Amino acid sequence: MPRIFDNIDLQLLPILRETLKISYRADFCVGYFNLRGWRRIDDLIEQYVGSENACCRLLIGMQSLPSDEVHAAFTLSNGDGRTDNSSIVRFKKRMALEFSQVQNKLPTLRRYRVVLIDESHNLRNREGKRYRTIIEYIAANESKCILLSATPYNKSYLDLSAQLRLFVPEDQDLGLRPEALINELGGSSIGELEFIRKHQCSVRSLAAFEKSEHLDDW
Repeated sequence: MPRIFDNIDLQLLPILRETLKISYRADFCVGYFNLRGWRRIDDLIEQYVGSENACCRLLIGMQSLPSDEVHAAFTLSNGDGRTDNSSIVRFKKRMALEFSQVQNKLPTLRRYRVVLIDESHNLRNREGKRYRTIIEYIAANESKCILLSATPYNKSYLDLSAQLRLFVPEDQDLGLRPEALINELGGSSIGELEFIRKHQCSVRSLAAFEKSEHLDDW
């Protein structure tokens, strides 16, 4: 069962510290860096030996995605909506480089027991090559996965399920049902039978939750 650390009901820090206690190397990619927050884990990082394979690497940055720049360039609220050819060429090169780095470098990386994905809401397209590369790496290495996002979904809850599918098979028994949807279909066993008849999937799976548009189910 996946865990979502919202820092309200489930805090990230205690789990992160427990993970660092049994690790000998850490790689972090974050949008912001705060020394006050770093002090909460620096005692564990200091225990690393310090060699190339026993150290902590930290990448900091809030670089906008090429796709975001393209969207901003063509938005109706941005001047007359026109973009010069040099900007278009630059956008295309950046987007091509981004995808090639994921597809070419990720499969050759060493096995990491924990994969931390910042801005995970950018992985909404399950049909994209970048998405497939990442999900194959996680599956091949049996990695635990931590997703970080301030906007877990944009237009629908399917954005959220796409991120969960990175490490949760759609037919895996989650041990719980989309109760709001089940109640809408009649509740209890009647609602469950009606759900199975209508959707032909396990009622306790991620695929079942994808059929629900109820906030309480998510």
